[in-house]
Parts: sequence; C-alpha cells; structure tokens
Amino acid sequence: MILKIAIISLSSVLGLILVGVLIWRLYDFLSKKDTQKQSTKVGYISKKTIEKLNFLNSLTNEKILINILVKNNFAKKKFSLFSGIAINQEKVYVLSDIISSSKDNQLLINSKGAFWINEKKRKKIDNWETQWLEEQKRWIEKRFNKNFEIFILVDENIKKDNIKNESEFKAVNIYELNEILNSKKEKNFVPEKVIQIFTKNNVFKERK
Repeated sequence: MILKIAIISLSSVLGLILVGVLIWRLYDFLSKKDTQKQSTKVGYISKKTIEKLNFLNSLTNEKILINILVKNNFAKKKFSLFSGIAINQEKVYVLSDIISSSKDNQLLINSKGAFWINEKKRKKIDNWETQWLEEQKRWIEKRFNKNFEIFILVDENIKKDNIKNESEFKAVNIYELNEILNSKKEKNFVPEKVIQIFTKNNVFKERK
C-alpha cells in the first residue's frame, strides 16, 4: 500500500515537472520569436525600392549599394538597415525605402513617420519610420562628417503639391536623384573607399 502511494506521488511529481518544462519551453520559444520579430524593426526595403535602385544604377555611373545592415550603437535596436546608398566623389546619399503613390491623397512626413491624409483621416504607412533615418544619420555622421545627405525616396507619380514634408530630410524621386548624382561636384573622397566602409560593416556579409 505504501509502495503504491509512493509510486502515485512520484508519478504526480514527474507529471508536474513535465508540464512545467513544456510551459517553460513554450514561453522560451515565444520570447525568442518575439525578440527576433522586434530585432527586424531596424529598417525596411521593399521589392519596389530594389527595382527603382536597380533602374537608377542603369542611369548613372555612380555607385549604388542596396540592403546594407550595420551595427549602430546610436540606434534603439543597435542595428540600422540602409535601404539604399548612392555614392559619388562629393557625397554619400542615404536613401529611404520608397514611398509609393496612393491616388490623390496628401502625403505627410514628420518625425513620427509617413502618413496618407484624405478627408481628415490619417493612415500611417507601414514599414516606414523617420526614426530609422535619424539613427542612420548619426552612424553616417561619425564616419563622413558633413559630406552626406539623407533623402526620402518618393514615387515619381506623387505630385509635389501633395507632399507636406515636416521632416529634416529632403523628399526626391528617382529622376531628381539621378540629376543630383550626375551634376558637377567637388572631389571629397574616393567612392571605392566609401564602399569598403559599408561592405566591411555589413552584417549580412558576416551571416553568409
């Protein structure tokens, strides 16, 4: 009888331990999954942005880099994803993910992000944060002093009159950017050396 009670008690204890382990593993899995999800919120690059930057690359002889992830101690998540970087001998141009057109809605850009406004309704654009550009600015500033500029890429179909830009960054379309890249410029550095800085710091390269 005593042996039977002991076996039942041991079985109960083992059962509780097993349930505890399962709960802990589930919690650990969900925590890691959430952490991974949060860690991706350091920037964004859409398929359209890649296509536009490849098109820009065909228009100019200047250097274009796409999808560069760097460690950034100035960033909230400690990483920054550069959607695009254009380089000539005068400046480094940091490019945001492109904002696509949306009918005749007004585009508002401020420190909190980008928004479509229509009939007093405001809709935030997904996967686009001004904060990412501000964090990238601090990383770039440390390496290139003042020889850089940050542009917000917008679709060429968005009318200029429909853009209300309250951010510190200039909004340009791909054709305006091409004109800037190909205009007369001072020689401040060698583009190939700038590329080396980005490729050396590219975390994606380390993961291959």
